[in-house]
Amino acid sequence: MDQSLKDKIYKAQCFGDVEPIEYMVPYPNIASLIDGMIVKHSDKMLYTDEGWTRMDFHNKVKRTANWLSGQGVNPKERVSLGPLSFPDAELLAFAVWTLGASLVIADESTSEEAAKITNASFSILESPFPDCLSGQPDAFEPTYIPLLSDEALIFCLPDKSVRLSHYNILVNTYAVEKALSLDDKTVHFSELKPNSTAWVVLQLLLPLYTGGSFSSNASTCHFGKDIQLLEGPQFFHKLKPREICIVPENTAVLSIGKKAVHMTGIKEESNKLQIEGHSVMMGYLDNNMNDKYFHNGWFYQDWKND
Repeated sequence: MDQSLKDKIYKAQCFGDVEPIEYMVPYPNIASLIDGMIVKHSDKMLYTDEGWTRMDFHNKVKRTANWLSGQGVNPKERVSLGPLSFPDAELLAFAVWTLGASLVIADESTSEEAAKITNASFSILESPFPDCLSGQPDAFEPTYIPLLSDEALIFCLPDKSVRLSHYNILVNTYAVEKALSLDDKTVHFSELKPNSTAWVVLQLLLPLYTGGSFSSNASTCHFGKDIQLLEGPQFFHKLKPREICIVPENTAVLSIGKKAVHMTGIKEESNKLQIEGHSVMMGYLDNNMNDKYFHNGWFYQDWKND
């Protein structure tokens, strides 16, 4: 990607005069959530239905990262994750980031092609658990610590592949926490599959980010039931207060009801939607698409014709 195109994307990632280098999250990368959650209340339940405390999840992630390293996966490489079930997909995703690698997920119609499209060095199509944890230590020493600006995720769809940074994902997660007033007493639940950016933000990161727990029993924040997820395109004057608009180009959540999430700006003109802000993606894998959709400090999309 040439510098002029990088500049176009960067301008769209600014929110007014606030640049994305003025980081709005307290974490240096996504993997640091795992270490942060055990600083206090390490014995608090995280995945209640599985009987996993925060420390249990932490240790399993570290052991899985050691297994990935033993499979020859290196930092900065891409690892393609197939449609695994909960909580195996969650463990593997955090293990990839703990290793300093980038995760590849895909829409169901594109999952078989995702590794090739993204030049992934390793693919996980079947669950390696529990055998992969055998003999692995509970500690992992990374050889590379990702920056917030580094690529964390590629989401592949039939007609496009969206690149997201560690910061994109963390700031979008924070925006949801802020908009819904979630906290460490929140009991989260959803049944999202690992084939969307909504899964990454709302199911994978949000329970850890808020300090809450995840359980099908007595949930207080149930995505897909209490709060409906609407895959874009959606015109915002039609959205209801408990409906979330999902747009991968804005990481995952674009708006809750008619209101754009924190550090995100929206303009709607006829069939065209303009988006700016810190959740705006790093860009598509295809630079021709980047050149087409990034202009004048905004990401543009024509919902009618695209």
